[in-house]
Amino acid sequence: RSPPFHAEYLKSAGFTMMSNANNHARDFGEEGRTATFANLRATGMTVSGADDADRRLAIQTLQDGTKVSLVSFGHNPGLPAVQDLNGVRALVSQAQKASDIVVVSCHIGAEGSAHDRVTRSTEMFLGENRGNPFAFARTAVDAGADVVFCHGPHVPRAIEVYNGRFIAYSLGNFWTYGRFNLSGYNGTAPIADLDVAKDGSLIAAQIVSARQDR
Repeated sequence: RSPPFHAEYLKSAGFTMMSNANNHARDFGEEGRTATFANLRATGMTVSGADDADRRLAIQTLQDGTKVSLVSFGHNPGLPAVQDLNGVRALVSQAQKASDIVVVSCHIGAEGSAHDRVTRSTEMFLGENRGNPFAFARTAVDAGADVVFCHGPHVPRAIEVYNGRFIAYSLGNFWTYGRFNLSGYNGTAPIADLDVAKDGSLIAAQIVSARQDR
């Protein structure tokens, strides 16, 4: 539902890679998702977040020649599945072979301020299997991921450094449009400012406090 010109706002804010793997990606059908990819790519951003050959991986080459890939997962049909850990291993391994640094984005976990903890178990919400964030993130790192950004709960969750790689189990709501609850904890929007080596290992991390305001 976001206006197409918001893609230009994201680009001007400094974003260069974008995940479209979330539970609203096909609210307006496949035509809507295709338009979203087109609008984001038209700005020069690379985009991932659909379970087909052209949209599973987004690869970007930095000025020094370092290749960074973004691979995105979700719990809805049409997305690489967070519940399929064998599929996660295979796709992350593919990204690792194609790039120096692998960033994984996943829409995973139950929603709302009552679900601000990492349960280390499969999380159900509205009758849906929303995946096991803990098992997913560690599986991704073991398969070659260097940074894992989880989203879906709409509130911040814990972070950890696992085997020298950074995992955020949810960074809350940073950029939403329309009918989202941004009151209290739901409006906090921490930003992860990471410094990683060319092999993806974490050098330093800072969490920048922010709040999304209507």
